[in-house]
Amino acid sequence: MRGYDGGRGTMGAMNYTARRFAVDCMLALALLQHPAVLRGQGIPHFDLDAGDLKLSGPAEPWRFVDAVGEKAGVWGFESGVLEGWVYPLKVFHDFSLAFQIEGSPTIYPAEHLIRSVRVRPQSVDLQYSAERFTVTETLFTPRHEAGFVILLESKSSAPLRVFVRFRPDLNLMWPGSVGGQIVAWNQEKRWMELSEPSGNFSALIGSPVAMGATAVGYHPYLTNDQPYEQIELRLDVKDARRAYVPIIVAGGIRNLYQPAATYDRILGHVQELYAESVKHYADLDANGSQIDTPDTVVNSALRWSRISLDQLKVCNPYLVCGYVSGYGSSGTGTRPMYAWFFDEPNISERAWLDVGSTESVREAFRFIQKYQRADGQIPHEISQSAGVIDWFKKYPYAYIHSDSALWYLIAMGHFYRFTGDRAFLEESWPSIRKAYGYCLSMLNADNGLPQIPPEHWGSMETAGVAVQDSAMAGEWIAALRAVAELAPVMDDSALAQESKTREKLASDSLEKMFWNQTLGYYDYGVGKSGDKVTYLNPAIAYSAWFGSLPQERARAVLERLATAEFLSDWGERSISLEDSRYDENSYQVGSAWPFFTAAPMLADYRYHNAVQGFITWMSMTCLRSFSALGAMPESLSGSYYRLLDNGVPRQMFSELVAMPGLIEGVLGMDPDVPSAVLHLTPHMPPRWPDVAIRQFPFGQGKVTFELHQEPERLTADLTTRGTSPLVLEYSPALPSGARVDSVMENGRTVPFRTEDNGSDVHVHVKLTSVTRAHIEVRYHGGVGVDVPWQPNLEGDQSRNLHVLKTSYHNGQFQMIVEGRPDLKYEIRLWTPWQVAGATSAEDIRQAGNWKTLRVAAPANVREHLDKVGYVKWTVVAALKPD
Repeated sequence: MRGYDGGRGTMGAMNYTARRFAVDCMLALALLQHPAVLRGQGIPHFDLDAGDLKLSGPAEPWRFVDAVGEKAGVWGFESGVLEGWVYPLKVFHDFSLAFQIEGSPTIYPAEHLIRSVRVRPQSVDLQYSAERFTVTETLFTPRHEAGFVILLESKSSAPLRVFVRFRPDLNLMWPGSVGGQIVAWNQEKRWMELSEPSGNFSALIGSPVAMGATAVGYHPYLTNDQPYEQIELRLDVKDARRAYVPIIVAGGIRNLYQPAATYDRILGHVQELYAESVKHYADLDANGSQIDTPDTVVNSALRWSRISLDQLKVCNPYLVCGYVSGYGSSGTGTRPMYAWFFDEPNISERAWLDVGSTESVREAFRFIQKYQRADGQIPHEISQSAGVIDWFKKYPYAYIHSDSALWYLIAMGHFYRFTGDRAFLEESWPSIRKAYGYCLSMLNADNGLPQIPPEHWGSMETAGVAVQDSAMAGEWIAALRAVAELAPVMDDSALAQESKTREKLASDSLEKMFWNQTLGYYDYGVGKSGDKVTYLNPAIAYSAWFGSLPQERARAVLERLATAEFLSDWGERSISLEDSRYDENSYQVGSAWPFFTAAPMLADYRYHNAVQGFITWMSMTCLRSFSALGAMPESLSGSYYRLLDNGVPRQMFSELVAMPGLIEGVLGMDPDVPSAVLHLTPHMPPRWPDVAIRQFPFGQGKVTFELHQEPERLTADLTTRGTSPLVLEYSPALPSGARVDSVMENGRTVPFRTEDNGSDVHVHVKLTSVTRAHIEVRYHGGVGVDVPWQPNLEGDQSRNLHVLKTSYHNGQFQMIVEGRPDLKYEIRLWTPWQVAGATSAEDIRQAGNWKTLRVAAPANVREHLDKVGYVKWTVVAALKPD
């Protein structure tokens, strides 16, 4: 029996009922002829729930799920509608299950029965339940196989028929394509064979318990009556108690992937392959930076950051191993959001390093270097079909982002400072010099800033808007600093001096050309005719974070970006609400991005607005379970808490808001390994009594750093392992208005100096030859701030309080805030001082070191709404210092 027709050929003329009857008869005949199909063909039960890192809860049908390896992946939505890939081939889309229990005429589509989801690093469970049965569908992709498996576990009171439905593709990832696909059923092997006339590509989809299928061996034509191919399984009650029913998918590429061998290997070794994945992720989790905060949600979110980044590794058979930018549904097309190679490791390398994945960064850089253009330009994006099409010559996208080389230089400078890896620097130096040369080729001779080549993109993905833009200017300044630091290591003092000279010219030009005194903000760019382009976007914040801007102007930029004009509860909008081009659902001019949020968030810590920095960072941790459990999304609507329709649910550079928010923000860790110096500038949030990071990389060794705070006392413990004694520059933030009494290190008094920034007070200590240090800072007075977060539901508008600025002077603590006039907010002050009164406070509760103000916008500002319904006002609390 070759299979059943499903609505084509001679059976195509039958009505659905007659066709269904014929199919049932054919399957019954198959059962009589092949009784062994029902027994001994499953995979004996083993522990799928291994490991302690998991996320679970009620299923959200729109939320993204994926189970990926280095050569293949299956992903889709928690509804159970999936697509399958063996890179660079899309095997199928619209994969779903349907169930029919023996004795019942009802067929249940799985998407109507989805109840819960469990996500582990190695697999995903989708659980379906009806009145008489529950089926758990486990998605698992082995790490190194060109295929994947779906395991079904059923619990029912009667035998269950399962219909495996999908639309076959066997097509190359965008923009590649093949045609003439053929679908046939092999009853002996119990798999469906997908092929195409050239014989270059193929795939198998099957199960050892399959009864039959619709495919009959020609070009698929799917009718409206049955718009999918179908394989039918039968799950026996007794067998289901001891075995999983597998659905195996294997891809074939001539001379590279043998699908039958892959199919048999997965079928015969699922348990071993699963155990290999469990061990990989357990080792990854155990060997990376270990975080311990009082917030279990934060701890989980940061552990998942390491997993999420690792799972972006793809080994394409035509290219080399690298890291794709993300995963997302391709629908009926062949473009799976951003599951191909970008230059994003240049932007995201800090996230990789902070989680302890240094070798992954080297691997990502080597991929980028392999495809660097002869003139030094860095590739922006490389499709996974680049090995079978003329991607680099016939398509414009490979090198379209003119600032890719700038980011590459910045990243290489930071990587060397963080790791001290001279061997890798020497290996990469020719590439670095070429990238620097490309940057020089873009410079405007008059102002020394990069000029965007025609038809290329600048810092934003738009061509022709500006010929020079301010964000690229700031990136160039940061890139020059990186080159100036790297050049002496490579004994090139002339290049170091040249970079410093160019930096001075670039800094002067940035301020002269782009600072808009009227706006109190930087213009986006300069047009072809020399006119100013006042495109109010947040990209300039990266220049503030990198230190490319004068301090006061950087503060002005950050205060503007903290307003509701830019900042939503789920991130910075890609353009201001006040800009006439704002469109809440536009990918480029209105959506909210974690990527755009990272720079102002981290710069808030640099410029001492840690209150807003912490609020923003905590809001970003909420996204870890929003669009995909365990992943960070690319972009959301600018006005409503929802994923943008064309946004990617899992994106690499969004991880920049996760671990760096703790490491570089809260803890203020800045390792300078070549100089054997560790800079620590922590801004401890008042709500946390303690925080610790262990196994943090420092050169060839590790560092443990722990902080503990209580009223008027802050202690720090630093321990090094496997590294030479280091210099510690320790500068913790204390509450605004605090007065330092003493600093002690390992029981002895040490000299210190203080710096009052208005919003906080820093105490500066420098210690030498440190391998272990216990540092105690005692102080008196001061006021810290904590603003409780109000969670959002999907579809909500922003509601949370923004803190634009805080300061203390002579018993007056002042906060400039923004909020909605229809809401009341809590502001918690952490201070030993009593609060005598506060403007706009309807209630003041004082309990120990915590004083809680319940505030609302005063009447005189309630009519001055911005476009998102926020108003600005000042809260002044009168304090009684002891």
